[in-house]
Amino acid sequence: MEQISTHPKVRHEGIGTMLYDARKKIVKTLNLRQIVSGARLFYYCEPSSKSSPLEFAEKVINGEIHDPVLSFDVENGFKFIEILPNYLEDVRSLNNASFREWSNQNIIKIDSESISLSSPYHAIDSAARQFLQGLGYQIFPVA
Repeated sequence: MEQISTHPKVRHEGIGTMLYDARKKIVKTLNLRQIVSGARLFYYCEPSSKSSPLEFAEKVINGEIHDPVLSFDVENGFKFIEILPNYLEDVRSLNNASFREWSNQNIIKIDSESISLSSPYHAIDSAARQFLQGLGYQIFPVA
């Protein structure tokens, strides 16, 4: 999952939520289990966060403090899993990130032998492949 950000002049207008909802819709349409990714702890560098990265994340999750990234993730249904130390070289997060996931509660269990070229799941896969290629992604078959 690529990271997203909205321009400061248009924040708090629902654009980020719309982008997250679109990601969730793709996951549901493709019958994927989840979205997993890492995201930096944006305000961890603030003097008021004199705690470990895990304690900082727990305070954000409990609503004691606000972090624009982790708070947004929690508001959008993502679950915090753990801290990823040395995730990226970043002065704001002091190189720390949260590992988070959003689980698709509507997953449909499919017998892989029942999928054929005429299957609607194959059509969805083909549509997703075309969509991603249109965005410039290179798609390689899994061996």
